[in-house]
Amino acid sequence: MNKENGGITTVSDFESGNADYLQRDRLEVYLTDAKSFLKGKRVFLDHLFRINSVKGNNNLYVAHQFNYENKYFEYNQVTVESSVGGKTVYRFGDSYKTSGINDQTHYNKTYNKVGLTYENTTLGKFNFFVDDFFSNYYYHQILILNSQTIPASLSRRIDSYGGQYDYQKNKWTGKFLFTRSITNQSLSDIDAKMQYELNDETLLSFQYQNINKLPNDNYNLYQSSFVKYNWSNDFKNEKINSIIVNANSPWVMCLYNIQLLMIICILPMFQVWQKQL
Repeated sequence: MNKENGGITTVSDFESGNADYLQRDRLEVYLTDAKSFLKGKRVFLDHLFRINSVKGNNNLYVAHQFNYENKYFEYNQVTVESSVGGKTVYRFGDSYKTSGINDQTHYNKTYNKVGLTYENTTLGKFNFFVDDFFSNYYYHQILILNSQTIPASLSRRIDSYGGQYDYQKNKWTGKFLFTRSITNQSLSDIDAKMQYELNDETLLSFQYQNINKLPNDNYNLYQSSFVKYNWSNDFKNEKINSIIVNANSPWVMCLYNIQLLMIICILPMFQVWQKQL
């Protein structure tokens, strides 16, 4: 549970350096009786079975991973209007309720992954897998707003296949992952990471990642007692390229991170977001 204050009403007080405002409790905020509450439950299982009876230089495993998660988020605001400098202010704009706001969002997901792993003490570990992901992000009502229908839920089912290669020999460690969706969402993930231990104190690493993923559910669907915070969208995928080079030693620490976002796909999302806010 968190108390929500809606931000400082007069930013100049905070930035002025006035001794009267050095203590945070002297700063006036918009909300004095609002709070948010997040509750979650998770179940996670990760196990494998070695097919060959005795572990040797060559081993074969059947692996299974299961994850179930349920989340519940609630926002409460007893008084909708705020008083700032003797004036009435509505921090988040117009509301359908005059008091006692109680917005609730629900989310649950189920994930299953089954794979076959071949392990060789010289070559490394090869893993091939298929997985199934199901999620349901939902509210308890349908809204009709300005002739637009805001649905009650957003459900997804994504099936994927992929492979992973793990290598560790002497001072080298590597991990290479590839996944691609079978269903029509056209999702993929390529992740390659190499690490070299120069000595006990110096570590060098390089990582490249190419992701094609769905935007977060709350970008595509949201319901609230505040008028401007209701929307239903169908945004395109986010496409991200990331390169990370890291050198870590007691004499120098360097982290070089490049992230390239495919603006063509992401820009429409933020244009609509700004328009609705």
